[in-house]
Amino acid sequence: MADADHAYVAYLDILGYKELLDTDLKEGTQTFKERMTQAYRTFETVNNSRYHHWSISDSIFISCSERPAAKEFLLIVKDVYVSFLKEGLLIRGGLSFGQHFQTQSITYSPALTKAYLLESEIAQFPRVMVDANVVDMFPGLEDEALILRTGIHYFLNVVTAETFDTVWDAAKTSCIASMQIIHRKEQVRIKHRWLQDYLLEAAHMLGLNRPEPYLTTFDKS
Repeated sequence: MADADHAYVAYLDILGYKELLDTDLKEGTQTFKERMTQAYRTFETVNNSRYHHWSISDSIFISCSERPAAKEFLLIVKDVYVSFLKEGLLIRGGLSFGQHFQTQSITYSPALTKAYLLESEIAQFPRVMVDANVVDMFPGLEDEALILRTGIHYFLNVVTAETFDTVWDAAKTSCIASMQIIHRKEQVRIKHRWLQDYLLEAAHMLGLNRPEPYLTTFDKS
């Protein structure tokens, strides 16, 4: 059942976009473009008649106007997150449900505004925040550990027992590949460190053996 005036909307931001683009320009390569192209292939399996997506620069937008589709919508966003992580690209975002009207020439969307605020003001780390109104509509999402709670906020859980090793290896590889910038920029270290620590807690939650951390709080001399 579709609701023409309301939709789930996810706003996702590719972290480090400008620096990665500048590196391509400086080195005369298209490595970043190739990584993004590969990551975006996850949308090839998405039903475009139900789930609309578009992108501008470092921003990705996904929407769905079918109210019962909450779980499937979250799973699609989860797949997008993991697909980008496999290419070494970290995603931060927000997801909400509310009024959403869009044509080729106009977008009127309190839902998109809320998703943007969740990304820009709450998320901080490479995670996708989920509006509490989605949880209120479908409380079973938390019971299924598809979302996790932190204080009064919720964020998307991107791992299961079956996918943990894949996600952990992707996060570790991304961190190692970013080590030069991690040494220069503390904010980048913090983002990678948060992702590592979240995955370590997730391993415990899932009853898995905790892997050895790959990023320390400080560098040993």
